[in-house]
Amino acid sequence: MSMRNLVFLIFSLAICPVFGEVEWHTDYTSACQLAKKEDKALLLFFNGSDWSGWAMKMKHEVLDEAHFLERVGSTFICVEVDFPKHTLLTDEILHQNVLLKQRYHVSDIPSLIILDADQRVISQMNYMSESGEQLACDLLKLVDQDRKLVKALNNPPSDPRELNHLYQLAQELNRQTSIEKILELGLQTEDPFFFLEKYRLLVEEGKMNEKSTLVLRQKIFDLDPENKQGVHFTVALIDFQELCQKQSPKVAAAPLVEYLENFGPQDVANTWRVEMMIAQLYLDTNVFSEALKHAQRAYDTAPALMQKEIAHSVDYIRSQTESAVTR
Repeated sequence: MSMRNLVFLIFSLAICPVFGEVEWHTDYTSACQLAKKEDKALLLFFNGSDWSGWAMKMKHEVLDEAHFLERVGSTFICVEVDFPKHTLLTDEILHQNVLLKQRYHVSDIPSLIILDADQRVISQMNYMSESGEQLACDLLKLVDQDRKLVKALNNPPSDPRELNHLYQLAQELNRQTSIEKILELGLQTEDPFFFLEKYRLLVEEGKMNEKSTLVLRQKIFDLDPENKQGVHFTVALIDFQELCQKQSPKVAAAPLVEYLENFGPQDVANTWRVEMMIAQLYLDTNVFSEALKHAQRAYDTAPALMQKEIAHSVDYIRSQTESAVTR
């Protein structure tokens, strides 16, 4: 190599951006102490460094990617929990790793687990095929959302809109305990959203006809007797979705039929949609005459922009009806 090229190479290396360096700790206890001291989250990588192709691929293409290292270094203390087959670990590290695998119920290699500084699980995921930069963004977002949720729950807001936002956040993070706590706080307000959520959960648990659920249902209707906030429509949809899985088409369609009878004239925007849902239910169960009747009603009540599309459905159902007759 010429002196000129050598100088150019040295100069190039000097001005190249230096991405953040991340140390992959192997001692979990010391890593936790450091996370606590620096108020950082913990990122645990469960690895099979010399036998798992997916783990090696993830480490090489994602976790060692420059943009990933650059972005996570200031937020995470990284810990490699390795289970090699051809490399010896110390007895202490091997024992530690086995206990960590059991403690966090890890069944797949590779896996990532995010913990806060107090070792509370924030999230757990398996192999990620996305880029290092995208994964870093996702991990940082999870930590940020978690901190916002924890902070807010330490001093919960009373405004239903803020509670609603927290509820959505808890659902995104799949925090069941937080979801239940926020829902109970929401039920102390007069916001129909939380009452509808409670009702939905009870129905999904198979408690649709229990006394407490029926009392809650009536409470929801009392909050919006004229359906100005659409609670009657939402209850009808919840009931319909539950009954579709367990009852005859006629019984399943009953909540929507009842809704149309009570509120159809004043809810023109949803009438055709409800009719199409009923038509689809009957079509799926081969009750073609009823499907055709409701599809035609949907066509008659739909806006002009939708009628062309619904007309195709009507024609299709009519053809199925005629085919059924000739069989």
